[in-house]
Amino acid sequence: TSVDITGSTGNSVDVPTIYASPYGEEVLAFVSPLNGGAGTGPAGVYGVTGGSLYVYNKTLKNWVEPAEGFVWPHIYDIKAKGILGSTYEYYLATSRGIYIIPPGTLKVSSFVGGQPYVDQANIWNSQNTALPSDTIYSLDFDENGHLWIGTDSGLSYWDGSKFYVWDSSSLPGLLSNQIYQVQSRPNGHVFFSAGNPQRGEGTGLYYFNGNTLINY
Repeated sequence: TSVDITGSTGNSVDVPTIYASPYGEEVLAFVSPLNGGAGTGPAGVYGVTGGSLYVYNKTLKNWVEPAEGFVWPHIYDIKAKGILGSTYEYYLATSRGIYIIPPGTLKVSSFVGGQPYVDQANIWNSQNTALPSDTIYSLDFDENGHLWIGTDSGLSYWDGSKFYVWDSSSLPGLLSNQIYQVQSRPNGHVFFSAGNPQRGEGTGLYYFNGNTLINY
């Protein structure tokens, strides 16, 4: 079955990120036009620009934009986090930090200079947190709801009150600070990949328990 995300324009679209939420039946997709100068992300990964975020409506069987008309930065990864068993939020790993948004329709407003923004979005970046970079490639929550974060400047961890950062200078044996994929394990352990796989610069699979690093 073919699903037309962007309407009947006939244009090709790139869908580099798609995520099935564990809460309800939502499916989120980040899309951007192909062919015509609209790439999606840093050179060597997906291009250079942003795109649109869509959510699939199972009842109406169509894709809708929760923030209609807003051009998102490149979204590399999406994860959902439950809040006290009553609601949840989406965490978006983007080229401009981590966007935290609620489900449902989002309101788009503009600053005095005309720059649009999403009213409900909370943004974590290197200017307002201890994150080492605004380029966030991957996210994964551990069993306690704490967050592992893969950036282009090292591996980060948010324990609910403080950020921790490890890079090649503080973690001997880490061969690249570009952390492209993180997968948490119980008890504060994590597997991750480092190095740009799009350019054949991957450096293998890593295992880290907070103290010891093993590179496979």
